[in-house]
Amino acid sequence: MKQRSVLHFWLSLLIAAMIVACGAILQAGAGGDGNWLRAHRRTPVLWLVDFCALYSLYLMWMLVQARQTAYVQQTEMGRLSEEYSRQVNALVENAEALEADNAAYADKIAALETNALAQRSAYDAEVQRLTEQSFHALQGQVEANGRHLEALTMATQHHRAELTQLRQGLRAVQPGSEPAQLTRLTPAEI
Repeated sequence: MKQRSVLHFWLSLLIAAMIVACGAILQAGAGGDGNWLRAHRRTPVLWLVDFCALYSLYLMWMLVQARQTAYVQQTEMGRLSEEYSRQVNALVENAEALEADNAAYADKIAALETNALAQRSAYDAEVQRLTEQSFHALQGQVEANGRHLEALTMATQHHRAELTQLRQGLRAVQPGSEPAQLTRLTPAEI
């Protein structure tokens, strides 16, 4: 860009010098510097030509400034565009990484849920087994206690029967004794 600016400057300077020189030569003819001033005094239009030459220099300078500004803006836009592109790429990579992490976490969650269900079913089966085992143990104890109670009941009945026979045997041996005393005896006394 800098080379273009220098080229435009020299080109505009050359054009301005050609405009001034050509206008003066056409009006004054070939000669020295004095002819150039006399030509300007005789023909005021030459001042307009000189002004146009200076104005063309000014326009060329403005064009160079506008191009430099545009170049700077274009460079800045290019830099911003590259930075934006890098940021977008970084965001896309971040999003892809997050998506991959999310998928991995979803797989881990699914595995944990499956594991939890398996452990829950194993726990439920173990609880069921222990409950049945406890129930069977208690049932065995209850049945044993029931058999023991039956045996005690039968033994008590047998003892009552023996006591009843003993009482009857005692009554038969002692005809004058009172049966009320025998009936007043408590089971602990018997």
